[in-house]
Amino acid sequence: KVHIYCENAHVNSILNCFVARAQTAGVSLKIKTDIPQNLPVDSMEFAVVMANLLENAVNAAGEIESQEKYIDVYAHRVNHQLIVDITNTYCGNLLLNESTGLPVSEKGEHHGFGMRSVSAFATKYNLIFDCAIEDRVFHARLLMADVD
Repeated sequence: KVHIYCENAHVNSILNCFVARAQTAGVSLKIKTDIPQNLPVDSMEFAVVMANLLENAVNAAGEIESQEKYIDVYAHRVNHQLIVDITNTYCGNLLLNESTGLPVSEKGEHHGFGMRSVSAFATKYNLIFDCAIEDRVFHARLLMADVD
């Protein structure tokens, strides 16, 4: 059964897909989104960005053995802006690259392309994208202007 999380059909499909992935990984996933159908960016590209962020979140939270595993997806419109904040718990060491602000993958040189593609998407459409770490919780945040 397809659940309606937002008006945007592409993003809604991605969210439904990752609900199942999170359940399989034993990760609690909370979704509270207000993403319109029409965006000032390519909707398919934005859905791919959301998929990249969610895949990273499910993988990171799914590796946890002894603490709470969760992902929160929050997207809200405020004053013609869309604020997206995806937070997740993780285990191990996580560092942010000082020059890019992106997480440094401990999995080797053939990893980390998803976050770089999110950063490239943000640059392409002049969006604000940042990552933060607070109390063993990772935040990926995206700010999009001109959203109705």
